Amino acid sequence: MQTRGRPGQVVTVSTSPLLDHHGTFSGAVIVVRDETRLADLERDINERRQFHKIVGASQKMQHVYSLIEDLADVQSTVLITGESGTGKELVAEALHFKGREATSHWLK
Repeated sequence: MQTRGRPGQVVTVSTSPLLDHHGTFSGAVIVVRDETRLADLERDINERRQFHKIVGASQKMQHVYSLIEDLADVQSTVLITGESGTGKELVAEALHFKGREATSHWLK
């Protein structure tokens, strides 16, 4: 579902007719449930094999992804250490990207 000023929403719609005791239709009940947050969470779980431009699904990588998310909205300097070729620059980029995302979320 697309609405003005909002990104796409995921909704479910359920309908039921209102019938009297003779079976005569007198209206309907329509329930619209916004499931955007659930869909976003499911997408996030599936994307955990890849986080920003970092690829990895191991338990240690899940921990790195969680650390990036935890640090994203903290106004602080972060020191990233590791051996050459371990992807420190990718972690820095992901942290920067998620930090901007968190900042723009708070400004809305």
